[in-house]
Amino acid sequence: MSEESILLEHFYHIKLVYVNRELFPSSWEKIPHSHEQCELFIHLQGEIDIYAEKNMYHLSGGEIRIYSAGELHCGTIARQQHMEWYQISIPPEFRACPEAEKLMELFVNREYGVGNVFLSRHQERIAELISEAFDWYRKEKPLWECYCASAVLQILCLLNNAGDRVERMLQSNAAFQKILGVIHSNYQSLETIQDICELTHYSASYINRLFRENINISAYQFLLGKKLDEAKKALRTGRRVTEACETAGFGSYSNFITLFRKKLGITPKKFEQQVRGAGEPEESSEV
Repeated sequence: MSEESILLEHFYHIKLVYVNRELFPSSWEKIPHSHEQCELFIHLQGEIDIYAEKNMYHLSGGEIRIYSAGELHCGTIARQQHMEWYQISIPPEFRACPEAEKLMELFVNREYGVGNVFLSRHQERIAELISEAFDWYRKEKPLWECYCASAVLQILCLLNNAGDRVERMLQSNAAFQKILGVIHSNYQSLETIQDICELTHYSASYINRLFRENINISAYQFLLGKKLDEAKKALRTGRRVTEACETAGFGSYSNFITLFRKKLGITPKKFEQQVRGAGEPEESSEV
């Protein structure tokens, strides 16, 4: 069981993570969420299903997957298995750098939920670059930070040519796709599973079965995840806590405070203060 991380403090606080361990389905019973940072994964081993916005993807090993800042996503695994991947987390400071504009096209010139998973003609070289970066770090070689930063830049360069990428996608069934679309468009006015039933004309048991089969959570958990994510986005853009509550469509302010703290481990007010100050609280690596 292994998980290592490298924080490049002198290079925009970009973070590299290496995960190589046995994982269980229960490991990923988390609500859909998004991050302030962009994330790039070099997926080496293990089968996982990825949800991103309104689409589903299947990975079996050897793929690249990406999430843009603010892109709602989650991942599930169907069985106990050995998983291995590298992750690069790119914070807003790097994205704001003018010299990084071209390198970030991979993330910003893309519709949410489209092109999250793909194969690259440079797959082997990319895996080699990040593996060598960790090797330099472990052995504390001189200038290891420079080498790691160089590896990140090379990887972004190699991935930004769309002609070198072949997208992969697992389409969900039409009913599930319809439900996702309804929640995506109406989350502010939806409060219960029955509200979803009325707009889709499906039964609650059928809707929950589709969610359990596809992303291993109930439809209500998914709806709460969507609302919480929208509240976080509102707070990041300078909205006050009461405004974020209203924007996300929570009917009760006290319930919003309680749920936010329970699911995210921090109160909305504290989250707002940290975003306005030192930046968004760091979140652990995950699928």
